[in-house]
Order: sequence, then C-alpha cells, then structure tokens
Amino acid sequence: MTQQSLTNMQTAIVTIQGISEYSGNKYVTSPRKPGEQADDWEQRTCRERMHVNPRGMVVIPGSGIMFCLQTAAKKMGVKIKGGNGATYGTKFLTALMVPSNLELGIHVSDVPLQAFHVPADGKKGGHIRVLKYFGMIAEWGGTIPIYILDPIINLDMFTAVARYGGMFVGLGRFRPERGGTNGRFSVTKIVWRDEEETLRDQTMVSTA
Repeated sequence: MTQQSLTNMQTAIVTIQGISEYSGNKYVTSPRKPGEQADDWEQRTCRERMHVNPRGMVVIPGSGIMFCLQTAAKKMGVKIKGGNGATYGTKFLTALMVPSNLELGIHVSDVPLQAFHVPADGKKGGHIRVLKYFGMIAEWGGTIPIYILDPIINLDMFTAVARYGGMFVGLGRFRPERGGTNGRFSVTKIVWRDEEETLRDQTMVSTA
C-alpha cells in the first residue's frame, strides 16, 4: 500500500442486518475414521462448514463481504462520469480492503442444523444427491469496517453498491448470486470517514 493510497483512504463503518438465513459452506477437511459410515461422518463434521474464530464464534469472512461488494458493483455497471466508459466495477475490484471478519454472536455448537439433499459432486444440476447438514442462522448481522482506497468511490456510490449487494448478491451458501435465497441483508447504517477526518453518519431504514 502506497503512502498516496493511505492519504486518500476512506473508511466506511457498515452495519448490516440479515433478512434471510445465513449458511456457511466452508470445505470440510476432516477425514472419515476407520469403519465410519458416510452419514455418521457427515453428522460429526458438518459444523466445520461454518467459518469460526479461535473462540469458536461463527464469522463471515471479510473476503466474502469484499467479494459481495465487488460483484455488486460489477453487476450494476454504473459508469464513472468523465471516465471514457469505465465503470465503478473496476474501482471496487482494486480499491477495497476488509481487514477483519464479521462475528455473528453465536457459537458454532449452538447453530441450528438443517438437512438438505444436494448434488454429491457439489455442482448445480447433479443427478446423484446425498444428504448433508448445514448450519442455518436465522438472525444475524453486525458492524464491520471497510477501507476504500480510491476517493472516486464516494458515500453515495458505496451505499448504493452495498444495498444492491445485500439484496441481489448476498453472503454464504445458496445466496442470490448463485440462484438461492440465503444470505440476503439490509444495510442499516454507514459511518463514513474521509481523508480529511470528517465524519458522516448515514442511517437507513431496513428494506426487509
């Protein structure tokens, strides 16, 4: 990160509230024990699909939130005024940093599980299906800082992209981007700090 990018850095303190269930889908690495049946292995290891911090609390990776915003900006395709046809999608791809994960306030052992018949190879449309268990969190949300390294992304544009991302991209397994309904969220508040250390507080009404 250059000194110039640090000088131009803006920070958005973003508060989101889930409006549909959140479900993680991290790859499970635990091997089957000798003689262990597939369903027994599935029930023993299924909670590993949730991302957790060292205290066992469920988190949404900061990278997932960043990808949500980048995908939203790309899908919106808003052109930069005077940018010779360039869109904000490229700016969001190169100028965002999410330095931490979003803790959801629930321990992995307390997450309710639901069983689903899903393609055995994990690919959409697969004909061979198996029973798998996934954590489903009905109430979730929180506040997370996001760094913006290009001043061309202002509060209004960031807000529009974040709200679009919450409704049409989502987070986690079976989110809208993948044709699902999980992981949708509303943006309820953004506190914006620009390079001049001025603060603006934008509070929004939930669209749920």
